[in-house]
Amino acid sequence: LSGDVVAPGCTPLFARRYADPMKGTLEKRIQVFAFLVLTVAIVVNTGFNIVGFRHDYRDGIILRAQEMAGGLKSATENVLVLGVPLEEMEGLGGRCQGVVANDPESAYAFIEDEQGLPLYSSDPSFRFSDQLKFVSSFSKSVTVLRSPDWGEVYDVSLPVYTASGEVAGRVRVGFLDSVLEERTTRAFRRSLVILSVAFLTVFAVVVYFVRRDLLTPIRRLRQVAREIAAGDFRVTVPSMQTAEFAELAKALQEMAASLEERDQKIQRGYQELEEANQQLQGSNAQQGRISAELGRSREMYR
Repeated sequence: LSGDVVAPGCTPLFARRYADPMKGTLEKRIQVFAFLVLTVAIVVNTGFNIVGFRHDYRDGIILRAQEMAGGLKSATENVLVLGVPLEEMEGLGGRCQGVVANDPESAYAFIEDEQGLPLYSSDPSFRFSDQLKFVSSFSKSVTVLRSPDWGEVYDVSLPVYTASGEVAGRVRVGFLDSVLEERTTRAFRRSLVILSVAFLTVFAVVVYFVRRDLLTPIRRLRQVAREIAAGDFRVTVPSMQTAEFAELAKALQEMAASLEERDQKIQRGYQELEEANQQLQGSNAQQGRISAELGRSREMYR
């Protein structure tokens, strides 16, 4: 009935050895499938979260740098309106130092003249390297530069105008890309720990429910099928909470009842055949006796 042909003489141990690999394979396949699905989902989610975190954090630093550069620009232009040349202003170096001190993620803040020479800087010894290269333009006021000493630098540059509208110099504030890398690495490690705990929890829950709601009912129904195959048609099929397994259990119960009824009919037929055989044997014996008597009568007649 189950489609498995067991030759005479096969022991139940052979049947168990035949069935156990299938059970183990099903359980392992489900676990591997759940593991792969959870891993892919976590990796993709982590990747999107890290990329989004990096972009948001970068935009936040750029916005702060623009605000600080805008404050330096306004202060410088207010003094320029009074007719004080850019080269003769006082206190701008301290303000540049205050910008970097208030925002440690900023690498520098300085004011340069029209030719690009630094006049006021957060670090008096600050000089841009001659090997500075342009990488890309992030926006109208933000460019990405590459320095042999610092690596990639996000540079915010705002022009400073005189009262007549001429460009007197530039205010520049920048931060290093390594700051983003460090923050992103920290966020990645933190997310990795949290997601690892979530992964193990979800995987354990999946394995628990798979064993409880899938493998355990299969094992019970398999045991019932083995009992039916062994000739025990009065088996008790356990109740199943899952609709599909409940239908299968009902089908097994009906099959066992049908086999029991068929077995009873076969036994009744066998008994009837045995009785007929006994009657036939008795009839043959009686015919033998009659033949013997006829023979004796014939001899007496002769």
